[in-house]
Amino acid sequence: MFALLTILKWGVPALILAAPFILTALYPSARRFLMAAIPIPLFVLAALAAWLWLNQESAILGAVQVRVKEMVAGAELDAAKAVNEQLRRRNELLARAAEAYSAVLAEVRLEQATTTEQLEQEIARREAQIDPARRRRGLDSSDIEFLRSH
Repeated sequence: MFALLTILKWGVPALILAAPFILTALYPSARRFLMAAIPIPLFVLAALAAWLWLNQESAILGAVQVRVKEMVAGAELDAAKAVNEQLRRRNELLARAAEAYSAVLAEVRLEQATTTEQLEQEIARREAQIDPARRRRGLDSSDIEFLRSH
């Protein structure tokens, strides 16, 4: 079995590489076609492609593929960590902004409560100044002006 695998692994590319020479010896007319070249003879490219196809299971290629997968996974992990850190910083910034907003909101509510209390006291003071006889008659112009202004 080992011998068969060895022949398949190394014999087939060697056969592909030697085939043009054997064929040109047997068929001289095939020489022109088999030795056609771009800058490299086509049979060398075919031999290289066959060797790469048959050699996909080699230990070096497997190790390279494993390392590439690890590098890709590491890069994805680093990218995820960077995104996580950016989101954490954004969350802290938004938390600080929310705290500042709550402090401003508390001040505004305190001012509104103080203003409301002052207005209620002013209304109570004005109502105390109105004698009961005038209450039945209605409001005079100073009372109406006060209500319009507030």
